[in-house]
Parts: sequence; C-alpha cells; structure tokens
Amino acid sequence: NTRPVARGQHILVVDNDLQTLLSLTPTLENWGYTVSGAGDGEEALETLECDPEIDLILMDIAMPVKDGYATIEQIEKIPPLANIPIITMSCDMQAPERSYSNIKAEIAKPVDADKLKMLIENLLA
Repeated sequence: NTRPVARGQHILVVDNDLQTLLSLTPTLENWGYTVSGAGDGEEALETLECDPEIDLILMDIAMPVKDGYATIEQIEKIPPLANIPIITMSCDMQAPERSYSNIKAEIAKPVDADKLKMLIENLLA
C-alpha cells in the first residue's frame, strides 16, 4: 500500500549532503508531505523562524560548523519550536552525550525509506 497517508504535514530535512536532500525530498513528497530543505544548522534555524508550522524535523547529526546536536540545542531554547519532534540521521549512530527531549527517533544513513516512513507515521499520526 503506497498511497500517501500524510495530511499535508510539513517536514524540514536538514543535511549538508545534497544527495540526501535530493533523494529524501521526492520520497517524502510522494508520501504526501510538504518538504523544506536546509543545508546546515543555521539555515535550519532560519527556516524554522520563518515557518514555525513545521511538524517534524529530519536532522543529520554530522554536519560541519554546527552539528545536528548543537542545532537541536538551539531549537530546544525557542519555545514555539521546542516541541517539534526530531528524527536524527547518522552514519555512525553514536549516542548523544546528553538526552534531548525533542529527539523522538533515530535512523541510520543511508536512510531506509520503509523504516523512515514508519517512524514518521508513528510521530505524525
């Protein structure tokens, strides 16, 4: 059953790897989501400030300059954004040094689309 279950929810994909953005965006759109992309933490924060209606964030952890955890820490400090659920994406799946209330799931890269779909549907159902 491949029909989209999304109800127009908006997902922000944050990844400095253009290939990941280019592969995830059409996949998410096919599932019925609206997708915004950000190439780094700063861009992610700018996008969130302009559009606080984002329902879910897919956050790459290993980004240069400001990694995913540093970005998540900043998001946590902004009240309207602090409750947006985050799925982290990582090649090495190391546990973070501290816990983050808004990280709801993690997925290994390269991302398994079926697993991602299940995680997103669980969070946005």
